[in-house]
Amino acid sequence: MQASSGKSFQASKPYLVFSSVGDQALIESWCKGKGRDSFDLAVFYYGDSEPEYLAAADYVQKRKGSKFQNLKAFYSANSAVLANYDAVLVLDDDIEIDADRIAYLFELRKKLELWLIQPSFSYDGKISFEHTQQNPKYRYRFTNFVEMNCPLFVEHKLADFMSIYDGSLPGWGMDWWYHNVIGGAEQNKIAIVDEVAVRNPFDQEKRGGQREINKLVGTKDRKKLWRQCMEKNGYEEFEPEVFGGEKRKFDLFRLCYGFIALSRFIKRKRIKGF
Repeated sequence: MQASSGKSFQASKPYLVFSSVGDQALIESWCKGKGRDSFDLAVFYYGDSEPEYLAAADYVQKRKGSKFQNLKAFYSANSAVLANYDAVLVLDDDIEIDADRIAYLFELRKKLELWLIQPSFSYDGKISFEHTQQNPKYRYRFTNFVEMNCPLFVEHKLADFMSIYDGSLPGWGMDWWYHNVIGGAEQNKIAIVDEVAVRNPFDQEKRGGQREINKLVGTKDRKKLWRQCMEKNGYEEFEPEVFGGEKRKFDLFRLCYGFIALSRFIKRKRIKGF
């Protein structure tokens, strides 16, 4: 693990995974698989202890703040180094995914020359936007909206956004902000990858039954900050849409997997009452 100073950070792989993490982060699962050789893992730790799992990261810095606020600090200190990456995946610390699926996302983005993508969300987790739920009929679908839980940016487009983002917005509306800056929907440069589905935990499953960001800034205040940002910069919210994509060929294994995922979702709802 490198020293906790942004000045010492160096790029050693073609891709970067970044996260702002607390005491219950799942970063060890992100490192399982041969795909780990394709990306660096940099985390900002906002907790008050030093959990053992931090050793799985290539770079650790302690800093309070939300995910994008910490990403802004990281870019401000390391923009020249980060420009060496092909793409950057910005993950919530509770997203369940392994290294091989992460590597596949990076390679697919590169192959399709996309600006912004995200994995789809599985049936057995939280779905905030209906179009982000996995559609088993497709490999990937083009869209105009990728959620802020786990966006994967081509690096130069993320750098464009970081040059404008001032760190004032801790969370709510962040996805609308980067979409207003980056664009790309009309050119089919944004996609949801249905071949890779990750689980987004329900809020009730989190420690204390609430999201960590609520301890930093409450939902009401986060919404207020986004409204102020929209008015100041002339940004807008828009209806998320899907514009087609590449359909899957019939795959019996994936069909069975879909039934298993659905059964797990139903079982989870019965057990926890979600």
